[in-house]
Amino acid sequence: MRKKKNLPVRTCAECIHEYACQAWTHGTIHNMDATTCSIYETVRDSTAYFIGFTEGKKAASGEQCSFGEGVKILPDGVHELSPHIFEQKQLLHNVTVEVLECKNCGEVSIGWYRQEDTYEENQEE
Repeated sequence: MRKKKNLPVRTCAECIHEYACQAWTHGTIHNMDATTCSIYETVRDSTAYFIGFTEGKKAASGEQCSFGEGVKILPDGVHELSPHIFEQKQLLHNVTVEVLECKNCGEVSIGWYRQEDTYEENQEE
C-alpha cells in the first residue's frame, strides 16, 4: 500500500503576499507550504477586504458621507474636500509618524506606529 503524501494545509498560492514574497526569494513559491508563515493572509482575512466590504455596505445603505452624487469640491483647485465631519476618537503620545510619497505621481500616504513609551490620553465624555 502506498503512503499518502502529506499535502500542506496552506499554500502560498492562496496568500495575498505571494508575489511580494516571490520578489524577495527570486523563485516560484506558488505551491510552497505556508503553514508556518508569519505573514500569511488570504483576501477574505485581509484588512483591505474588510474595509472594502464595510464601505460597500455603507454605500449601498446610503450611510456613506457625500456632498451629493458626483459632486466634488476642490477648494484649492487640486485637493478634494472630504465630506466627512471628523471628531477626535483617540489621542496618542510618543508615536512614530511616517510620511511616504510616491516617486512617480507624488501621492502622499501617512502612517503611524506605536513605540514602547506610547500612551493614550484619557478622553472625558
